Amino acid sequence: MDQFLEELKNNTPKTEGPVFQNLLDEYQKIVLRSLVTTFGLDFLIRDQFGGDVDTVHNVRSKDVGYKNPQNEDNFFNREKYDSKTYHRDPRYKEMVSKVRVKQEFVVDAYVPGNKIFYSRASFFEENPEKRASLDHIVSANEINEDPGRILSGLDGIDLANSPDNLHFTNVKLNSSKSNLSVDEFIKKNSDQLSNETKTIIKELDNESRKNINKKISDSYYSSDKFYIDTFRASHSLGVKMSIREAMGFILVEIFFSCKERIEAVPNGASLKDYLSALNKGIDDGFHSIKNNYDVLFKTLGEGYVSGVVASLSATLINAYITTHKVFIKNIRTASVTLVRASNVLLFNPDGFYLGDRFKTTSIIITTGISTILGVTMGEYLKKSPIASIPEVGNITIDFIQVLISGLLSYTFIYMMDRSKFINNLVNHFNKYAPVGYDIDYYCKQFEVMTAQLSDFDIETFVKECDAFDQVINQFSSTDNESSFESILDEKMNELEIELDDLDDFLDGKKSNFNIN
Repeated sequence: MDQFLEELKNNTPKTEGPVFQNLLDEYQKIVLRSLVTTFGLDFLIRDQFGGDVDTVHNVRSKDVGYKNPQNEDNFFNREKYDSKTYHRDPRYKEMVSKVRVKQEFVVDAYVPGNKIFYSRASFFEENPEKRASLDHIVSANEINEDPGRILSGLDGIDLANSPDNLHFTNVKLNSSKSNLSVDEFIKKNSDQLSNETKTIIKELDNESRKNINKKISDSYYSSDKFYIDTFRASHSLGVKMSIREAMGFILVEIFFSCKERIEAVPNGASLKDYLSALNKGIDDGFHSIKNNYDVLFKTLGEGYVSGVVASLSATLINAYITTHKVFIKNIRTASVTLVRASNVLLFNPDGFYLGDRFKTTSIIITTGISTILGVTMGEYLKKSPIASIPEVGNITIDFIQVLISGLLSYTFIYMMDRSKFINNLVNHFNKYAPVGYDIDYYCKQFEVMTAQLSDFDIETFVKECDAFDQVINQFSSTDNESSFESILDEKMNELEIELDDLDDFLDGKKSNFNIN
């Protein structure tokens, strides 16, 4: 590692060899885990159009179904609209009575300059535009049938007869408006309305709807019903995501253990040898997982937090716009990426230097973006002729998604590892080691050495060192070649060193030779 870092300082990093390969293996695990979980294990999660929690915005959309069956039952079992009940509300009657009793003129809210009043009906036979009538700006029928209002549990009569939804206008216009929406009314009576009247009606309607929607939203989004549904949805997705991430971690560990074992099989080996290596690789994988159980639990935690964040984000977004399934999937991918990157960047559980933290975080984020691009491309391809190919259409699209995500991810990894600028930048930030990094590093190294020495025969090692020390002393005392060869032959026979082994060792063909 010191040599590799020195090469980075000299701007000539080698991109081959065991150090570079180990780095690539770690980055490959990040990429492969992302691909496996996103495209291979996503069957564990069923994304819904519009998210997993009912929102006021979504229940008003005809294309989005209810998520909570009880909310759906409440809508279909709602009270039927009764015009008399709405118009007998005390507030409505009080406003009408006040104007009628005083026989006073009021200003037509919709028609500028038009003064209206209450009197005998016969008086308005020739001038119906002068007869006053109290109008629900947002019609009472619309409020009664509004799925958002029913979801919130608010009383329709109370909403419809709030003062900001009641305005006087002439009876002719009010009768024509009836239960129509403002847009429907203007379209139907466009020739009979002035542009100024159209503008006033739209402004009053927008203001009244804004107030009504605020009351509905405040009521529903602060209700126990919404909190319970949100908690259930986020907890459920959190559990599913944690299982998905843990399975991805297990599969990737087993894959790389098998890959290592198979690569070690010599050329010309039989099928039995490869199967044996595969079996040992699986055992190694489970052994690695067992030894890294803390990483497994960390993965479970990351998955759970990612699921909760994704669910809450989807619910928040669906309060304003309806999200499609692919968007929900991308939200989950983004959440996993955000949690993993934040864990490395903020908490640094692996004790990386600052530069390596930035680099690893960049790879995690880029892998997430690559996955999102692959998923998005797959969604576009589903609308192309490829999707209509019998049997192989969907398989082809899935393959293209994985291919795009994988190629983008690996391209970025190789670019980062081969870039002189990136390596210099990482090397520069690596000067700023976290507090206690060196202490933790050397403590871990001593733990490894202690574990190795616990199985080492120290007494035998000391005897062997003494024997070599004696040989060296005898070699040092001789001053001619014949004496040197004589001592060498004697010691080789005494220590039972094979001449061939020694030759191979001196030639560099063997890294060591045994002394019996």
